[in-house]
Amino acid sequence: MWCQSVRRNLAARMPSTCETGVDFIDLQWHECRQAMKTRTVGGEPINVLLPAGQQLRHGDVVYEDQRTMVVVRVAPCELVVATPRDCREMAILAMELGNLHLDAEIGDGEISFVPDPRAIEVLDKLCSSWKHERRRFAPTRMMCAPAVSLNANLRVIRSRPKLQ
Repeated sequence: MWCQSVRRNLAARMPSTCETGVDFIDLQWHECRQAMKTRTVGGEPINVLLPAGQQLRHGDVVYEDQRTMVVVRVAPCELVVATPRDCREMAILAMELGNLHLDAEIGDGEISFVPDPRAIEVLDKLCSSWKHERRRFAPTRMMCAPAVSLNANLRVIRSRPKLQ
């Protein structure tokens, strides 16, 4: 099976494992990439190659025909969920997490990230409230970063060895 686009997302109504014709790709959050070669839970090989900038999310339908539907399931993981007091504290925390190169999910009044002692130290310095929680993690991706592309006129020129 080949997947070059996400058909739709069923996160709000995930099918059960007993539904006929439904197969799953089970992933951890850090495995949700743009390209992968893997097997479904049912053992079917599947190749995923999404357009640049896209990545898999929980509930994505990556393959569908009259008999079969393949859905991505992302396992919940242990996270730190911080609830900053105001916008200023939220901005400082987001900036500090970025400086630490940590993936973070920005939600309504909260920021979630994988536990890291350096980030906990930042939270403690900010006196920000936080807790450990087990949930699905879908890090927020940069929206304004342009995709990398090469100029059509790019040429590679081999250098000649220096004569002595």
